[in-house]
Amino acid sequence: MIVYAEPYSNYKKNKDLYDFPVVWQDELIATPETVLAPIFDKLGIPASCTPSALDRMNYDSQDGTYLSQKLLKAISATEITPELKEKILDYAKHFQMESSVLGFGDN
Repeated sequence: MIVYAEPYSNYKKNKDLYDFPVVWQDELIATPETVLAPIFDKLGIPASCTPSALDRMNYDSQDGTYLSQKLLKAISATEITPELKEKILDYAKHFQMESSVLGFGDN
């Protein structure tokens, strides 16, 4: 959360300066065609490029680095206890992040 809290906070403060809303990775993975269509339209990329873009999503761009999917699969995430969740939500409040951005719903 801390890794993207600052960039997200800056985005929120200046979002009216951006030509396009934020693109969430989970939405891109779940519904890539729906997410890519307005991006391609905004950038003037033909819709005929969509299949190629979808094919590229099958490639791990971090392959060969310590962030590769292969290496990250071996690392388990810390269990989010109620105490840890409270601490995360405190940080989120400081950075003016909605709890839903963190995957905690709208609490």
